[in-house]
Amino acid sequence: MSMCAHGRSPAPRKSRWLCLTVLLLLQQGNWGQITVTQSPSVVVSRLNHNATLACNFSHRPEQKVTGVILYWYHTGPNGQDLSRTSEDKSVVLQNATWRDSQRYRCMLSYETPEQPQRKRGEGVLLLLHDSMTFDLAPGMVSELLCSVKVSPDPGFRLSVFRDGVHVLTAQNHTPAPHVTLSLLVPVAHNAECRLNHSSGFILRKTYSIQQLPEPVLLYVAILLVPFIVLVISLTAHLITTSGHVKSHGVR
Repeated sequence: MSMCAHGRSPAPRKSRWLCLTVLLLLQQGNWGQITVTQSPSVVVSRLNHNATLACNFSHRPEQKVTGVILYWYHTGPNGQDLSRTSEDKSVVLQNATWRDSQRYRCMLSYETPEQPQRKRGEGVLLLLHDSMTFDLAPGMVSELLCSVKVSPDPGFRLSVFRDGVHVLTAQNHTPAPHVTLSLLVPVAHNAECRLNHSSGFILRKTYSIQQLPEPVLLYVAILLVPFIVLVISLTAHLITTSGHVKSHGVR
């Protein structure tokens, strides 16, 4: 007997509602396998370089999906579309600048045998960083300055290590187009500055005290000075002595 049998008694009526509920759940589960994912959720790229934002669309082979259109947009003030592509699920931002540092979402519209559908990803956050400097602080000979410009995200951490041991860390929460993270530490051998984000390691730079070459010529000159003075003195003495001998011979 069919689970969805008709009848006037309360039991068959409850059975029909149960049947409809099960069918809806099955149908929802059937199309619930269609997903739009954006991974990784955070992309950290260098300033003025290209940044690739990925969007993955997946469904089961037996599911009939047609008319697939992918939209990329960001949640900025204008909420404008970045591009509209079909099948190509990634977008490349050329020469990313500070104003490009924001969250981007991809949205997929497609058609099923039942009705048009639309799904969107959770979004990917694009963060940028500039090149790092790690050298003697301006006008100082005993302090090292490490600095780098980054997008205003609390996940960024600038740290200095000395011989592999952590010395100092800086973070910045300033809501500006970009912020400068900087650390001032005493000069030391094998110092290293690292930029990390909560999503992973970004870049590093090391500083080593350069040993000046030995002043060999200076040492040689210092050693030769007494010898040269001695030679000059002996020469002068011999000349003087020779002059006296000649004067006595003339008389």
